[in-house]
Amino acid sequence: MNDAPTRGYGHDVGNRTSLRVIAHSSIQRILRNRHDLLNVSQGTVFIFWGPSSYMRRDGKGQVYNNLQLLSQVLPRLKAFMITRHKMLQFDELFKQETGKDRYKGTGRKMQGRKAK
Repeated sequence: MNDAPTRGYGHDVGNRTSLRVIAHSSIQRILRNRHDLLNVSQGTVFIFWGPSSYMRRDGKGQVYNNLQLLSQVLPRLKAFMITRHKMLQFDELFKQETGKDRYKGTGRKMQGRKAK
């Protein structure tokens, strides 16, 4: 998950990463340390998630823009983004599984959406 270290923790986390889910808030650390995470993880599929404003494809989405740049530097990188529709589904699943609404009771915007 995110940019958690795995090198040197093989006994605890295993020695192979097939899928890694990364939040929009971790993208800058991933970019700064891309040799530690992205280059080492050949064959790993990366899935980035976050608010739709970060995933925009019109030149204003921070995650999308960074993934475009990464794909030029690391053309074999397998990276995908969660769509807004899927994020809404995941939010609903989280609520069903935990009984908690990630947006109610926070008193602030959370993950780029207004509290309902």
